[in-house]
Amino acid sequence: HAQHLADILLNLIATSLSELSMTAPTQSLGHSTLFYIAQQYLEKHLSDPKLSVNECANACGISVRSLQKLFQEQGTSVNRWVQQQRLERYKAALMNPLMADKNITQIAYDCGFNDISNLSRRFKAEFMVTPSEYRKMHAVRRPHRAAAMA
Repeated sequence: HAQHLADILLNLIATSLSELSMTAPTQSLGHSTLFYIAQQYLEKHLSDPKLSVNECANACGISVRSLQKLFQEQGTSVNRWVQQQRLERYKAALMNPLMADKNITQIAYDCGFNDISNLSRRFKAEFMVTPSEYRKMHAVRRPHRAAAMA
């Protein structure tokens, strides 16, 4: 419960700061606050394959260059961060037993990917297995009815 409450609190703060950033000059907000607002915006829109740096910068009330600098200060780029977050969501969805009946391609589209062959290459490079192999490795084994009734 504590983690859930902490997540809710952070979302409330981010929402408040996001609304504040639309009315206050961006110079009054610190770099870490702007970075957090940008992350929240991007996370909320990860499933949109057309998500762009321009959209995020506009939503945060800053220039594209300022947004890129915020991510550079964290040792990454906006696009690299988005792709990594999508990849992590995809990986988690492949392990999710509630998604076991869903096609891995559809899961990829739901995570914001639109180039499945590129995704498969990147996934294999990152995790050393294909998405379907990863799913098989992490599949939850359900006991057979006969064994469960015994």
